[in-house]
Amino acid sequence: MSDNAVSKLAIKPASRETRPMSKVPVLVVDDHSGFRRSVIQFLTSTTRFNVVAEASNSTDGLKMALAHQPHVILLDIRMPGDTGLSIISNLRENLPNLIVIVLTLWDTPEYREAALLENGADAYIIKENMVRDLLPTLDRLLS
Repeated sequence: MSDNAVSKLAIKPASRETRPMSKVPVLVVDDHSGFRRSVIQFLTSTTRFNVVAEASNSTDGLKMALAHQPHVILLDIRMPGDTGLSIISNLRENLPNLIVIVLTLWDTPEYREAALLENGADAYIIKENMVRDLLPTLDRLLS
């Protein structure tokens, strides 16, 4: 092989398929352990997400977010103790690039407005629509 052929091989960029892609770190905060398991299984069934932590209430969710610094948090609204909405401003202060997706049973204009407009969540998804809406929403917010 000539020296010219060797140098061409050395500078050839890797194709998209051969570049390692890092998984997006995600934190799941929901008081229902069965639903948390479903979300985790759903996300990890793709090759794009890594659930780095989970929590069953907002206080632990905030601690996990600060400790693990995920790129995305999936946050329920109504949980024992403080609501999920109560930690969004603290998350924003400490992790300004964090994508906050509220994932809830509550499909009301009041909760939607509180999450998106008053507290600055990036998206609001109803749990029954998770399979249909979560991945397209993540794709949009991560692009």
